[in-house]
Amino acid sequence: MPSLRRLYVSCLTLLILLASRPLVDDGYCVPAGSAQGVVIVTPAKAALRQKSEAKLARETTQTLTTLLAELGVVAETIDEPALADGGLGQCRVVILPYNPTLRNEHAAALAKFVESGGKVLACYQLNPQLGEALGFGHAKYMHQAYRGQFAEMRFDAADIRGLPKSVHQKSWNITVAEPTGHHAGVIGRWFDDAGRATEYPALLASDHGAFLSHIVLRDDREGKKRLLAALLGHLAPPLWKPIAQKELEQAGRVGHCRSEEEVAAYLKKAASGAPHIARARQMLERARQQFAQGDYGETFESSQTAHELLVQSYLRAADSPFRETRAVWNHSGLGAYPGDWERSMKLLGENGFNVVLPNMLWGGLAHYPSDLLPPSPALRRYGDQLEQCCRAAKKYGIEVHVWKVNYNLYGAPRAFLEKVCREGRTQLNAEGQPSDWLCPSHPENQKLELESMLEVARKYPVDGLHFDYIRYPDGAHCYCDGCRRRFETQSGRPVSDWPKECLSGARKEEYREWRRRQITLLVAAVSRQARKIRPGLKLSAAVFGRYPDCREAVAQDWPKWVKAGYLDFVCPMDYATSDQEFISLVRNQRKLIEGRVPLYPGIGATASNTLLAPDRVVGQIVHARALGAAGFTIFNFDADTAASIVPAVGCGAGVRHAVPTHKSP
Repeated sequence: MPSLRRLYVSCLTLLILLASRPLVDDGYCVPAGSAQGVVIVTPAKAALRQKSEAKLARETTQTLTTLLAELGVVAETIDEPALADGGLGQCRVVILPYNPTLRNEHAAALAKFVESGGKVLACYQLNPQLGEALGFGHAKYMHQAYRGQFAEMRFDAADIRGLPKSVHQKSWNITVAEPTGHHAGVIGRWFDDAGRATEYPALLASDHGAFLSHIVLRDDREGKKRLLAALLGHLAPPLWKPIAQKELEQAGRVGHCRSEEEVAAYLKKAASGAPHIARARQMLERARQQFAQGDYGETFESSQTAHELLVQSYLRAADSPFRETRAVWNHSGLGAYPGDWERSMKLLGENGFNVVLPNMLWGGLAHYPSDLLPPSPALRRYGDQLEQCCRAAKKYGIEVHVWKVNYNLYGAPRAFLEKVCREGRTQLNAEGQPSDWLCPSHPENQKLELESMLEVARKYPVDGLHFDYIRYPDGAHCYCDGCRRRFETQSGRPVSDWPKECLSGARKEEYREWRRRQITLLVAAVSRQARKIRPGLKLSAAVFGRYPDCREAVAQDWPKWVKAGYLDFVCPMDYATSDQEFISLVRNQRKLIEGRVPLYPGIGATASNTLLAPDRVVGQIVHARALGAAGFTIFNFDADTAASIVPAVGCGAGVRHAVPTHKSP
């Protein structure tokens, strides 16, 4: 029954949108409203062969849904089987974000949709039947011949209003297709990270739709929004009105300011003044006139110009205190430019950053020659990353606090995984299913975690050690046989009904406290022994921002560590798109810490569930300072944030060199 199925899917989509957006209206929430003729088609779950495919499909759909919502387009989401049931209804544009298993009957339904006047934007995969309907063919997969081969898409299509000149995207493979009919042509080509043309098509367009040769990734957020706006406005001109209206409404929303008036008031107080405010206001007035006249494409462009002018002034207006910690997490452990820590540190130093937290070791690998952990592929390819990092950091006056991923065995060599598994050292959930995490209560794991962190303190001139994943995966871990034996021994009582008695029964709270003790014991041991090895060494941790939730669910009682003196500063991962949510988290953390150690809130510029524009990152820095935080920590330092977030901080908030707060004057 197509109508019932469509109603179900629409309700489910609305629930997902409501659940995924912050409830507080701080000017960045998606307004309620019905779909506007845009449908995102997701692959059928049963057809996906691997968990990685399902994960990529979810992430790609989420990325597109978020970008479209920011453009004022609320897209409906259906799965592929709904296509055969007539699920497209009155749809104008269908988007295929990642559909590796599109069946022929579903492609036929899309071809019929195109024949009736609909448009399709397909990404990465191109079913031959659908390709023929769109005017694209001869599709073939191509993996990058060298790292950075597919780094930028440059466009050339005068008839597509608003199309950006270029969009950055670090793709690792593409699907090459050719124009075959329906006035199709190549309107964008790939360039590598050195700016050299590859001649491979990045974007094709025809009378019936468009084909993007890879999925839409999260990098270059503003560029992706412009690209999507231009394509949607071209494929379905009625969409220009909501897109233009949304862009006009949010043109004055910059950083922590919710309106053009708030931006003007903020800039008036700044020492840098407001050099672009008059021109920005002129552009906004022009945009309003254009919208009133129905010139929606022009409205979009004028609104964007006004917003960019306000952002430029806003970024330069931020204060730059002389005492503050300005830190970045670097997840890769390789800096922003693999093999070139010198370049990374130079960039950070020039933009006022004084602390880097590089991810140098996990539960089962290290980016430096370790006597305890297996070498990573990065070590074999680029050499000792920790030595190179420390050497470059010293040159530019930046502290190195080595980020250790505790317990998590992601990326560990198969032989190492098999060894610890045979030895009964990995975690099991309450249902007996294994996880690639070391069990925190196992004596050999306690020793490995401790000694691997102390090894760093002994061998390298680091300024600090930084815990991460210093917790259990969730509330259902660990319930291995070893945990049972050790819990029974240490509590002095047997467990009669394992694991139920400890998971949800009479001994639940006792067992949860025992789990917390396992985590805290490691923090205490590292803190005590590392400071003896290297006097003056600072201990810190990346922790969950919501407390006491993390204490109960994952045994991470970080306020206890602060009170006990185990940490010298703390970096809660306060990743939030809503400024009000960010403020609430930081305010609560300040109360928990009670001034014992500095607080450096984590800002999720490019975290898994948040993606912030440069001015929004600076806006959260402004909020953190106002709440009394002694610094900030930005996730994640990579090539994309090196080109956008880092210089945005450097032109205002980091324009003056600062002494880290935890360092003696």
